Amino acid sequence: MTPAVLGGLTYVGPAFESALQDVKHDYPLLNVSQTFIIADILEDDGDCLALESDNQVAEYYYNQRIHRATEGQSCWTIFVLPGCSPSLRGIQKFGNGVNKVVLTSGVSSYYLTDKSGFPTLLTTALTTLSITYYTTFLRLAQFYNWTTVMVVTESEGVNGGFFTQASGVCDVLSSATPRIVAYFVPASLTGPVTEDVLNGILDRFAASARIMIFIADSLPVNKLLIQAGVRGMNDGSYVYVLQTPLSVPYDGSRLRNISNEYHFEEARKIYPSCILVGLGSDREFIEGLSMARSHPFVKHWKAMSKKKYNYTYPQNKQPPLHAASSYASLMVVSQVADELRRQQPPFNFNDGALLASKFFLRTFETKVGNISLDHLGQRIPEILIGYFDSDDDRFVPFMSYKPNQNNQNFETLLPIKWSSGTWPVPSELRCGFQGMRCVTGPTHEAIGYSVAGTLVFLITCGAIFFRWFRNNLFESNQYWVLQRQYLLLPGCPRTSRLSFFSCLKLQAA
Repeated sequence: MTPAVLGGLTYVGPAFESALQDVKHDYPLLNVSQTFIIADILEDDGDCLALESDNQVAEYYYNQRIHRATEGQSCWTIFVLPGCSPSLRGIQKFGNGVNKVVLTSGVSSYYLTDKSGFPTLLTTALTTLSITYYTTFLRLAQFYNWTTVMVVTESEGVNGGFFTQASGVCDVLSSATPRIVAYFVPASLTGPVTEDVLNGILDRFAASARIMIFIADSLPVNKLLIQAGVRGMNDGSYVYVLQTPLSVPYDGSRLRNISNEYHFEEARKIYPSCILVGLGSDREFIEGLSMARSHPFVKHWKAMSKKKYNYTYPQNKQPPLHAASSYASLMVVSQVADELRRQQPPFNFNDGALLASKFFLRTFETKVGNISLDHLGQRIPEILIGYFDSDDDRFVPFMSYKPNQNNQNFETLLPIKWSSGTWPVPSELRCGFQGMRCVTGPTHEAIGYSVAGTLVFLITCGAIFFRWFRNNLFESNQYWVLQRQYLLLPGCPRTSRLSFFSCLKLQAA
């Protein structure tokens, strides 16, 4: 129930209720009901890490089976998980074990990509915590031939999702073929941090890469970028790839002009050295991962949150994207159910794996937009890559990426405006990270002469040694050969042609 939790009913409750009303209107022959299984939270400010709801889901399911068997009811069950929870994988395992579809609308997990082990999993989530989003960084590195990358993340910030996301990105990069060298650098930058810590990260960056993927909130990102500017590492020869729109503070709850602690005005000088990889809609970045203010559901859901769940949205905050995804989840399920109920022979809705396969490679029309699922049951997002336009003071998309089985390429929207230097920035400079491959002028000549002189000296010494060794080897190998003077006996003339034995006979006579 708490608004501190991503999937709290204050956000998704109105979305599910609107969806149920639309299902009853659009599909009157379907008998659809929904039950909220609310995790136990002792405090109103509880966070995701406090949730353990997989046991509650199992208890509900088995109690309902007993109840329905007693009353002779025949129906099928699907689990929808709208928010964040460490129980996500536990619920997915449970649903898969009882062969029921588990559809997530707020988060996803790597289980979803393993269809041999988890065939019943689906997701309508539009989130950066997904394999599809992680893969975008791999495609970007391959597109620009970046073979060495550093992944930096916040290890102790307000949102543990950044660390999870960065780990996923690093794993995807490291498993690529051809090989991409990915250095993983977690650091605590949200709280007070010294220049030595920042310089330590930047020293390692300068010594090993030119491409940094920085996955963190605006605050730690700005701190590191400011220090990079102090060191002159914003000259266009370094690229900082971000997943956070720097002009929007954490959670979109504060504006730039009242967020001096985020150091926007100081950091924005370095933004032209950054590119942004973010979720998009209609070729525009989605700010704060929230629904557009103009969407018809926004005003209605805000009113429902206040009336039914005693929650009032802040003035500049809109319902989150996963509220729209939660609405879509119920509409998508209803569309498939309405199609399959007319199938002959009758479809077996209790076969979760078979039911899940009916969602693959399809696009569903809903009031919150088209929902496209790939061959794994993952939602296909629109992902944009943007540069910072200093004149407009915002990130402008210059490439679009919408992954599917038939298309893994980027679509160019407009030319990139890079701060300085060449684009794309090479993965490694021609002279190497330390600049030692390119030495010119007098130093180069001196090194050449030194090398040549050393070679001449070594060759001369080698020749002398070889001659000495050869002579010494000859003498040592001929030690058994007696010199002629030692073969002459007393009384034998030196010019005699007689053999040694003949001379012996003469002496005896």
